[in-house]
Amino acid sequence: MAFWKKSWMQLLTLVLCAVLLVLNLSQRAELAELKGQLNAFSYRLDRLDDAVNDTSGMVARELEEAARVVTDYDLHVTGMDRDSRSLLAQVSVTLRQWREDTAVTLLVDQTGETEEFPMAGQGGGTFYADVSIPAEGERELSLSVLVDTAGTVTREELGGWGDVSMLLPLQLSSWGGSTPRYQNGAVQIDSYSVDLETTDGQAASEKNASYRLYVNDKLVKEAAACQGWEQSCQAGDIVMLTFACEDEFGLGYEFCLYQAMITERGGMDELPVEEPKLTWD
Repeated sequence: MAFWKKSWMQLLTLVLCAVLLVLNLSQRAELAELKGQLNAFSYRLDRLDDAVNDTSGMVARELEEAARVVTDYDLHVTGMDRDSRSLLAQVSVTLRQWREDTAVTLLVDQTGETEEFPMAGQGGGTFYADVSIPAEGERELSLSVLVDTAGTVTREELGGWGDVSMLLPLQLSSWGGSTPRYQNGAVQIDSYSVDLETTDGQAASEKNASYRLYVNDKLVKEAAACQGWEQSCQAGDIVMLTFACEDEFGLGYEFCLYQAMITERGGMDELPVEEPKLTWD
C-alpha cells in the first residue's frame, strides 16, 4: 500500500512539473511576442518622430523663405584697381516685393568696417551697385541690404565669406604629384601639377604660368612644368614649391604647393602651406 502511495505521489509530481514547464514555455513565447510588438511599435514611433521633425523643419524653412525680402543675390568680379589693390565687383539683388519709391542700400562689412552703397534699380525688382573691395590681408566679408519702402526699413543679411581671397578670379582647386624626397644631399621632385577654377567652380584659364622652387626664400628653379627636378640642399634648409600665374585682369598669383625643412637625419619635415601671394604691378 505504501509503495502505491509513493508511486502515486511521484507521478503527481511529474505531472505538475510538466504542467509548470508547459506554462513557463507558453509565457516565454507570449513575452517574446509582446517584446517584438513593443519593438515594432517603438520603431514606428521613431519613424513618426523623424517624419514630424522633417515636416517641421521643411515648414520652418518655407516660412523663413517666405519672410525674406530678397529672393536672390549675386556678386560678380568685374576688374581690379591696382592703385588701391582692390577687387571691383557688381552686386545685384532681386526683391520679393517692391514699389516705385523703394530704396535699397548695400552694406559691405569687412572685419568690422562697414561701407554703404546706394543701389540703382534695373526693373523687375532687381537693384545693383558697383563696389570696391580691398583684397589684401586676411579679411572676412559679409553683405547685407537695407530696403526702405515708404519709410519702413528692413535689413536682411545676404551672405558672407571667411576670407576675401575666396572672391579672387583664380582659385586653386587641387594640386599634387610625387611627394618630394631628400636623397644624396638633394631634394628630388619627379612631377607636380595643379588645377585652377573660377569662383563659381568652372575650369579656369591662366596666363604666364610657371612652377618655382625656392631654397631659403631664394628662387633656384623655374619652368613651365615641374618634372624631374633635383636641387642640392643641406640640413636646416627650407624648401618651397610654388605655382605662379596671372588671371584675365593681369593680377599675379603665386600659390604655395609644398613647404618643408631638411632635417639633421636626412628627412623632410613638412611646414604649413602659405597663403597665395598677389602681384598687382
